[in-house]
Amino acid sequence: MKKYSVAFSSDRPDWDKINAIEINEPVTGENPDYHIQFRLAWNESRLFVHASSEEPYIRAMYSGTGAPVWQDSYVGISFKPSKDDARYFSLLANSNGALYCTIGTSADNKAQLLLIDEAESFQIKTSRSESSWQIEFVFPLYLVRSAFPDYDFISESSFEMNCFKGGERTYFPHFLSWEPCPDPEKATPHNCNFFGTMILEKPL
Repeated sequence: MKKYSVAFSSDRPDWDKINAIEINEPVTGENPDYHIQFRLAWNESRLFVHASSEEPYIRAMYSGTGAPVWQDSYVGISFKPSKDDARYFSLLANSNGALYCTIGTSADNKAQLLLIDEAESFQIKTSRSESSWQIEFVFPLYLVRSAFPDYDFISESSFEMNCFKGGERTYFPHFLSWEPCPDPEKATPHNCNFFGTMILEKPL
């Protein structure tokens, strides 16, 4: 199981100072020569996420809440707060800032999360060029507590998480991850229950 130390940041991080995760483990589809990185940071009220992708053909057809962004060029996280509870959050996003967020245990047992104040809750920012794009967002603690009421982001604690890059209808259909997938035949953008370990660093 891979491990990543999540830096503490009292406010929006300076992403150039945050260590990167390389997304290069093929799950299904083709294995295109893309350069994909995630960076994470945390404080007591939120988890910060930044993702970047260098790819020659960026598909971005969907906008708005609940759109099937997995058909576009997308990045995603699966976040499992408790080792004693099989449920995990899944959040997929494309370069338009469209999100698809769920919670559950598998593709057949999960519910979509629709927030009235989605833009404010996730604080989405995107940028794009002809052959690359970036997105950053936050995962707020109050959303975690909607399913795990006693949960806190605590220094030196850990949780399970994985980071993804995919695109079902892109020029090169692909599905890549940080933590390798033990059973690719069962893995889909809606069934990402395989994880690495995130460790929350002490504040400096």
